Amino acid sequence: NVWIDEYQNKERDPEAIAEEWIANNLDIVNQWVFGVESTDGRMGRKVIAEIVNN
Repeated sequence: NVWIDEYQNKERDPEAIAEEWIANNLDIVNQWVFGVESTDGRMGRKVIAEIVNN
């Protein structure tokens, strides 16, 4: 698994690895969170996209 290799062998921060993966795989993430709303009622997909783009 690429994540494990990056974390264990290259000693990268796991949070940074996850954030990078999410940014590069928004199409998959959007499928996972389809229909999910944030605590303030916004679409989860839009919230994630905002975070990734900032």
